[in-house]
Amino acid sequence: MLTGEQSPEAVLRALSARGPKAVVLKLGEEGALVSQGAEVTHVPAYPVTAVDASGAGDTFDGAFAARLVEGDAPVQAARYAAVAAAPTTTGHGAVRPIPERPETVRHLTAAQLNSSIQTGVSRT
Repeated sequence: MLTGEQSPEAVLRALSARGPKAVVLKLGEEGALVSQGAEVTHVPAYPVTAVDASGAGDTFDGAFAARLVEGDAPVQAARYAAVAAAPTTTGHGAVRPIPERPETVRHLTAAQLNSSIQTGVSRT
């Protein structure tokens, strides 16, 4: 492992100590942790019935990067990326189930994930 740490929180702290402005640690069906300095935010996964996780991580990464380029803050970009990645697990293969932007925006709006993001708390 890159840091020698085992727990997600310890990995996040170790990577954050190296100086980046933000660190995102993907946790699969548990969502993601976003660190910005001392502040750690848990972004929950968007709930779906998963069949095949192929491509979910790549979709998260691409959606996250695209949202950063568009000006989103890291937590907002991670929230969007979590919603974009979730549907990719509902079908087989890495490409076919990737949602288009309008579908992701509809899911993000419907889920009202703003209220389920936890800042400065540990995952349970």
